[in-house]
Amino acid sequence: HGTVFEFLRNDRFDANSYYFNPGTTPEAEQELRKNQFGGALGGPILRNRLFFFGNYEGIRLIQGQPFTVNAPSANARNGVLNCSTTVGGVQQAGCPTPGPAAAGSTYTVPVSADLKSYLGFYGVPTSQPANSDFGSYIFYGRLVQPENFAQGRIDQVFSSKDSAHETYMYDDGNFTQPDAENNYYLLSHTNRQLGL
Repeated sequence: HGTVFEFLRNDRFDANSYYFNPGTTPEAEQELRKNQFGGALGGPILRNRLFFFGNYEGIRLIQGQPFTVNAPSANARNGVLNCSTTVGGVQQAGCPTPGPAAAGSTYTVPVSADLKSYLGFYGVPTSQPANSDFGSYIFYGRLVQPENFAQGRIDQVFSSKDSAHETYMYDDGNFTQPDAENNYYLLSHTNRQLGL
């Protein structure tokens, strides 16, 4: 006897998620492709003596995911910092006393070429609190996750009182997603095998 199955889900069947639309302007639906499929088969090898059973399940998942990244503001990248906060508890030269009176006041520090090249790994914030040197932006990365799972079992009957069985399990999968700055992809691979 045997069975087969297939489960399909993708963005063409889904409504847009509230969590992808925190603002007033709706954003495009995020990519989603999920296929889950497999089957099982079992029966006798030798009548009343030897039996087998096996099953397989495969998953193919591609999913768009939002990532929120905190990054220096456009002014901070050029060394123009706000006076409304102290650095290490020290009031910066040319700034009024930190607090409401300092709102909108700035001071300038040099930014080395090495630091500027590092800042290139980050995007420019699209959301930023008032009088802050940092803000955040969102990018949509792509998660890719294929997985294969299989299991097999053999049962043998020697007598009405004696029997034995052997089981083998196999699970192999990858998990790929972008890093927090969307500069490169991170890969995690798992492989498990078990025999009893």
